[in-house]
Amino acid sequence: MAQITQRSSKKKERLIVLRKNEPLFELRPLSGKDVFENRLLVNLKVAEVDAKKGKSSSLVDVAQRLGLD
Repeated sequence: MAQITQRSSKKKERLIVLRKNEPLFELRPLSGKDVFENRLLVNLKVAEVDAKKGKSSSLVDVAQRLGLD
């Protein structure tokens, strides 16, 4: 697996894993945008849970969580 991920990252290629000729998942290098979007989605889910509990965060806290400080 390490060799496959290293090759995919180095050549910037994507690999699609199939089962019975049906795609199961895709392996591809992440861009900076992908990492930011993933972090944003995780933080939005955390914020939703916190809001349901009546918790809130300051704008500074939110910016720090998103790496925008």
